[in-house]
Amino acid sequence: MQRFAPSTADPTRTDTLLIDATGNGHTVVELIRKDQIRARIIPVCLTGGHKANFLKDGYQSLPRTDMVNSLKMLFELGHLELDQDAPGFPDMERELVQFQPSGDQQEHDDLVMAIAMAAWRAITEVPALLQPVP
Repeated sequence: MQRFAPSTADPTRTDTLLIDATGNGHTVVELIRKDQIRARIIPVCLTGGHKANFLKDGYQSLPRTDMVNSLKMLFELGHLELDQDAPGFPDMERELVQFQPSGDQQEHDDLVMAIAMAAWRAITEVPALLQPVP
């Protein structure tokens, strides 16, 4: 977060950090909380359910399909583009090509799921993103 934060950031601004807390992710959440970074931390547990729910200790359950659909909509509406020259693009492209919404792909899907989680949060906070790009 420090590396990519704008250097002119408002000191009163609080960023949000979503962390995949599924499986062993709980340990990562606790380590980050221990560091006391200046951010709102939202641990997310991915589920096969049908509805997002708030859980104990600030955790949130989120259906995998909701995240994947959010990402798909942002791509389709033209609100999200991937720069081929960006660091890590080949890895992201490989994951996207291999990606299966069910999670049954051979490759890792960490990058796809991270961007899908961000897409879901963006749509949740800014519903206007569901409008097509003019």
